[in-house]
Amino acid sequence: MDTRTIKFRGISKDTGRWIYGGFTQTPEAAFIVDYSVIVQKPKDGYPTVYDVVEVIPETVGQSTDLKDKNGKEIYHHDILQIRSLDLATGHFLGEVIWDYMAWLIRDGGMLDSFKNLHLEIIGNVHENPELLNK
Repeated sequence: MDTRTIKFRGISKDTGRWIYGGFTQTPEAAFIVDYSVIVQKPKDGYPTVYDVVEVIPETVGQSTDLKDKNGKEIYHHDILQIRSLDLATGHFLGEVIWDYMAWLIRDGGMLDSFKNLHLEIIGNVHENPELLNK
């Protein structure tokens, strides 16, 4: 049985920094549960309490569970530079999206099909939208 943790990230409304962890939302707001910050350790039958940070809803993205050539985790809306290993076919930029039950590179195909290529995160659509206009 696969018990992988589904990870998310979003930009904090208060600090403008990326927060990583679990995701939850209400009709009014979106939150990332930051598992790296323990607010209260478990005791007397009470569970561990983690920091919950309100994030900008449009910036929330799920991890693809894949990593780029530098070992960085690839998230929804990251912008990747994709380069062929044989260098003859050159490179292109693409945004990571979720569509039709698969991770895709917009206008490029399924993300899983790029495993034999060099993928490198060069930004994301929230902080570097100009990269996609090149």
